[in-house]
Amino acid sequence: MKARRLVVRAAALFLFVALGVFLFVNGKGHDILLDNKTVTMGDQTYEAFASALISLDGKKAVEIQRRERLPEMLVGKNHVIRVEVMNRGGKVIQTREEKFSLGLDRTWLISLPMLISGDARWIQVFKTGEN
Repeated sequence: MKARRLVVRAAALFLFVALGVFLFVNGKGHDILLDNKTVTMGDQTYEAFASALISLDGKKAVEIQRRERLPEMLVGKNHVIRVEVMNRGGKVIQTREEKFSLGLDRTWLISLPMLISGDARWIQVFKTGEN
């Protein structure tokens, strides 16, 4: 009888720990920095665009101008970003939509010029100068 009780308690403990890990990973908040600045990676330069509309996970789009960096907050692991690049007249000239997953790091930087250009390094962990 005691062995059975011990097995049931161990199974219940395992389930609670597994549920806690699942909720931690899927409910974790992430700070996202949407960056519309000219970037040079190696010998490749990605020019910032005049303005764009950015939508994360189908929410209302926000507008970003050249040389701006906007903060956003996302909860969870899997997301979708939609970027609509506009010319000076406000007409959409290019659209790109990407699915992406975030790891356990807290802050991420999304380079919009690199995303539009199709460079795979468009999303990176954002590191401050702190250790």
